[in-house]
Amino acid sequence: LAQTGQIDQETLIKKGGGKWIRATQIKGLGNFDGPRNTSTTSGTPFPDQADQYPQKKLRNSSEPPPIPGSDQANKQKTKINESDNKAKINEPKSNPVKEILNSDATGLAKWIGFTVTLLILGYNIYAIGSNWLNSKRNSAINEYNKGVKKSELGQHSQAIADYTKAIEIDNEFADAYNNRSAAYNDLGQFDKALADSSKAIQIDPRLAMAYSNRSGAYIGINQFEKALEDSSKAIQIDPRLAIAYYNRSIADIQLFQFEKAIEDSSKAIQIDPRLAIAYSNRSLAYGKLNQIEKAIEDSTKAIEINPKLWNPYFIRSVCYAEQNKFENAFDDIQKSIDLNPKNPELYKTRGNMYKTTGNSKKAESDFSKAESLKPNK
Repeated sequence: LAQTGQIDQETLIKKGGGKWIRATQIKGLGNFDGPRNTSTTSGTPFPDQADQYPQKKLRNSSEPPPIPGSDQANKQKTKINESDNKAKINEPKSNPVKEILNSDATGLAKWIGFTVTLLILGYNIYAIGSNWLNSKRNSAINEYNKGVKKSELGQHSQAIADYTKAIEIDNEFADAYNNRSAAYNDLGQFDKALADSSKAIQIDPRLAMAYSNRSGAYIGINQFEKALEDSSKAIQIDPRLAIAYYNRSIADIQLFQFEKAIEDSSKAIQIDPRLAIAYSNRSLAYGKLNQIEKAIEDSTKAIEINPKLWNPYFIRSVCYAEQNKFENAFDDIQKSIDLNPKNPELYKTRGNMYKTTGNSKKAESDFSKAESLKPNK
């Protein structure tokens, strides 16, 4: 076995006289402690030659060679094939990434550098474009905020100018179109309000306030069914939008659905207890149902919240007239006229009160005033 190279590094070799010597080389017998046999007379290869066949066990010269085709020969052949197959399986697999790196490291470095350059260039272009868009958007928002402040002060024409500037900077600014439509509604320019709210909805179909403002525009041009549809859409998108319930309550009244008007007004008040116009509209619905005391109570609450509203004074004056409390009725109708002097309906109502109380001269004067304020005059 020592001559065939089948011993391991830690195997002990017996060397005559019962003395053991430790081998110092893995393969063959080269360089071990003790005398080295270099004789070639036995026909056994030299240890250095035996190193060339580390995996093959040599046949004992005293054994006869296997007969070809015999079981012994076939088993030996099978073992040799299995050994060769194991050697192939254990061969290291190639790594294409390492091959690329080893074959053309310079080219790969250039490719990586070019890719990084493109990424940096793309990021810079994106950053420049993003900064430009942000600057544009910020300018539009600044103009929009100016308009909001003017709307809150009741300066609707000036607010419209600011919203228009915001739209000129960013023509996809849905909120600017929406707020401009609200300002047009407040000025009674319902066709423009309708166009702006529709544009806002086109840009942002989920903008609930735009549907509410468009319902207000439809109310202004007496298209109450469409107003009802749009206010309902606004409520569907945002069930907490009090103004949408208020607008729907107006459409309810115009469609003679007074109970529904009370229900919608009440919902608006529930969401926003300081919404004076909701109390005013509910008082009107109560009045239509001849529930005078409730109507007076709601109109009084509306005046308490916002004394600058003309509607609740008007509604309460009519209620007082129904109770023959004309002194209170004249006081309220006068306050209503002071707040809205160009409304012909107010003068016509007061003329009827004068006529009922026997003051024909003042009645004729108010009727004439009402005629002069009609749109076709």
